[in-house]
Amino acid sequence: MVPSFRSILSLSLRLTHTYTLTLSLFLCFKQVLWNAVAKALEVEDPESLCEVSMVGTPLTHERFLRRSYGTYGPALKAANGQTLPFAQTKVENLLCTGDSTFPGIGLPAVAASGMLAANTLTSVTNHLEMLEKIGL
Repeated sequence: MVPSFRSILSLSLRLTHTYTLTLSLFLCFKQVLWNAVAKALEVEDPESLCEVSMVGTPLTHERFLRRSYGTYGPALKAANGQTLPFAQTKVENLLCTGDSTFPGIGLPAVAASGMLAANTLTSVTNHLEMLEKIGL
């Protein structure tokens, strides 16, 4: 949860060659993102307004998420009709959630995949009734 007086900004720039980029070139790409933020927010130095700033690269993802080359989920081709799998599997009572299932990568999408899995177990109406019972 973010306090009402704070915001979270998450930016992505696809760098397919991060493993071969020089540090100076990577920093140039990072500056491109900050320039876009400055333009969008109409401020001079948006990075100076940040209390916390973290940079994630494919190298970061490989290290902390244990992903080969920092990948996000499977490489699917929509043109071939490939889509992310939904929560249900062929194994009875086994559901899958996370960034390799629909709707995909990112914290909101992963949370949504958990919701979709929960909704396969019982109806949304039942969820709402249970939340009301516990005072939420």
